Amino acid sequence: MYWVDRCICTGILFSEVLALEGDLRTRMQHSGAGLNCKHCRPFLREAIASGSPRVVLQPDHPQFAVLVQHFHLSDEAQAPGCQSSTGSA
Repeated sequence: MYWVDRCICTGILFSEVLALEGDLRTRMQHSGAGLNCKHCRPFLREAIASGSPRVVLQPDHPQFAVLVQHFHLSDEAQAPGCQSSTGSA
């Protein structure tokens, strides 16, 4: 099972975003999460809706392979790396 728990571009954890007040847009503006590549937005939206800081990336997702690579996911665990918009880790 693969879990998404952060904006990989900023390194901001969904748990940090959940601690903020407001709707998705307000939380993104205050935290910086979801503003760069936008791959995490659907997962961030789901985290806010469910109140859970981790969201499952389903194997039948149309971009599953791309997202596993983007979020640096490994089965049951995630690498804590953060990729910036300039490509450095």
